[in-house]
Amino acid sequence: MTLANDIIQEVSRAGGAASLVPQAEADRLVASVRSKFAEPGTQNILWHCLVDSESMHDPDGWKCIEPMIGGGEFFMLIKDYDRHRMVKISRGDILTVVLGETVGFEFYVFDSELNYLICFNDHDMLIGAGQAAEWVRSLRESLGR
Repeated sequence: MTLANDIIQEVSRAGGAASLVPQAEADRLVASVRSKFAEPGTQNILWHCLVDSESMHDPDGWKCIEPMIGGGEFFMLIKDYDRHRMVKISRGDILTVVLGETVGFEFYVFDSELNYLICFNDHDMLIGAGQAAEWVRSLRESLGR
């Protein structure tokens, strides 16, 4: 079973709906994310090249994301067996439960309008761009970091 399938299964268990985004659509969305949030022309790891972003180190940072994304639909970009895969998830209010039931992994979440991009990576860094940049900065300050 792949990580994407595990996520889809856990979303279903938590009362939501999720589906694997077809690769062509996922590639188009990743290009749009890079165009909006990353340095122009770079193909580096996305979180390495985000512009106007804020970050904080917190091993439990993934538990803080749900209030930022709210209850609506969002996309999750993951690396799954050396391939990038994307899952569309119906409810943001179940993200913490879903992540708590899966193995730790690097991921990005964003909405269809690209208002925000949030990453939690393998270095326990919570990174926000777009509307999420101010949210991460405020969260970092409220936690005294």
